[in-house]
Amino acid sequence: MDDDGDMKPPQASELTGKQLQEELVSRGLKPSGFPEDDMKTLQKIFNAEFEAEKETKMAERREALKKRRAEEEALKMQRILEKQKREEEEAVAQSPLVTLFIEQLKSNTTAPDVVLREKPTAIRAFVKAAIASNNTSMRCLDVIGCGLGDDVGVEIGALIRVNKGLKKLDLDQNAFGPKTLAAISLGLQSNATLQTLSIEHNRLTGEAQYSPAAVAAAADEAEPGATKAPVKEEYLPDLTGIAALTTTLKEINRSLSSLNLFQTGVTDTGGHLLADALMENTSLTSVLLSSNDGISPVDFVSISSALDRNISENERRVIDGKAERAQARREQVRKEMEETAKSANEAEERWIQNEKDQRKRVRDDAEFETYRKARLAALERENQEKLRKERLKAEAEEAAKKAKKK
Repeated sequence: MDDDGDMKPPQASELTGKQLQEELVSRGLKPSGFPEDDMKTLQKIFNAEFEAEKETKMAERREALKKRRAEEEALKMQRILEKQKREEEEAVAQSPLVTLFIEQLKSNTTAPDVVLREKPTAIRAFVKAAIASNNTSMRCLDVIGCGLGDDVGVEIGALIRVNKGLKKLDLDQNAFGPKTLAAISLGLQSNATLQTLSIEHNRLTGEAQYSPAAVAAAADEAEPGATKAPVKEEYLPDLTGIAALTTTLKEINRSLSSLNLFQTGVTDTGGHLLADALMENTSLTSVLLSSNDGISPVDFVSISSALDRNISENERRVIDGKAERAQARREQVRKEMEETAKSANEAEERWIQNEKDQRKRVRDDAEFETYRKARLAALERENQEKLRKERLKAEAEEAAKKAKKK
């Protein structure tokens, strides 16, 4: 059994006389020979041992039960996923458009705006393919009015978490509930690119259901033997999704600028959570809500004031951004002009230096030419003088020879 309450100590009364004796001897006790006394003694021992081991055994039992349930859940989930995979493959095979879109996802060549009006199973297959593809070419996904449930909504949340290209999501008029909104909120915590999210006409806080208090009250009021009066359905909102979304908008996400929650059952509490989130959020400039969703006038005013503040702040940032960009452009032009002037000055300095070097080379060349010519002239004079001396010497020798002959 699953309940720990069925655990109890062994019963000595269920043992034979021989078994009683063996149990006592195994515990170092000597049987008295009186079965009733031995039974009472052994039962006290059984009770003490049971109490000593009870918590450990109960913990072991709970752990085993937890493990078994986890295994059963894993097996159940595996079967669900296998069934989903078969259904998705069949749905994709029957839809040439989804087949084409999935191929485009893989090659990152989808059109910027993807509009799907297909069966929920085919759209679920498309969203899973988008998660696996790391696609950035798709900027807007429109799946309005396709009867999608939380099984698809959870996958859309996972897509938001990993996709870095989507700017806009249109999820209006489906059957999404709190689970989808919680998944989307989780995705938004890791997303810095999605700017527009529209989820209007989805019951994001759950559907009407029978109130336990109303059921009990109807049973108390009914007379014995009388036919039970029908119990009126009451709307018991599930605020887990709204709470997750407002927490994300308050503490983490600063990319979303437009949010459409028209006719989504936000409720008074959800409206208060949203108003509180907008006290901190500075990116949202548009939030579409319905007066039929139970939001209090005070929260409507608070939300509207926060949006006006964000719009003004964003306009100021735009103006400041333009001024900063203009200043940056002026600074860039100034630097370019300085660089141009510096380059021109450097070029002029190089030209002047080149001219100086050229003139120096010319002067050096002229001086060298003058020196060369002077040197050549000197050498010529030396040669002429040498030749003259040799001629005079030769003439003197010739004269001496002639004189000697005479």
